[in-house]
Amino acid sequence: MSEPQVMEQSLEDEDEDFGEDDDDIFIEADTPGLGMPTIEDDLGNLSGSSNMSQESLWQPPDIVQAEAVLKDLKMILKPPRTSGRGYRDSKLGAWTRERLEAMEIFLGHYTNPQSPAYNAWTAASLLAAAGKGKSTWFARNL
Repeated sequence: MSEPQVMEQSLEDEDEDFGEDDDDIFIEADTPGLGMPTIEDDLGNLSGSSNMSQESLWQPPDIVQAEAVLKDLKMILKPPRTSGRGYRDSKLGAWTRERLEAMEIFLGHYTNPQSPAYNAWTAASLLAAAGKGKSTWFARNL
């Protein structure tokens, strides 16, 4: 499979009035199958390519990244007081608080070595949803 080629040509004279000659700026894309430019993400994956499955484009975060996010979530849900004792009100709405708490539970299962869902992204999501009394739809949207 050949690499997509995107060519740009800018205005030759920047002092021209915009819109006088619409043929001065163009983008050509040579992407097999789609006729649209293919975008490469930070991981080197190509979107727009018809031969790649959705599963190959996304990988769950590693444990270290998930622990960092879990720490941030805990700080958002329970911001510490300046005196060091207790917590301040996070001033989150009920829906947002419930969602963030579910994410905290989910990441807790994912990062805890004693959890049956340790380092198992989907299992951790299902455990968190079940713990909140929610359906698999909720688990998929965590």
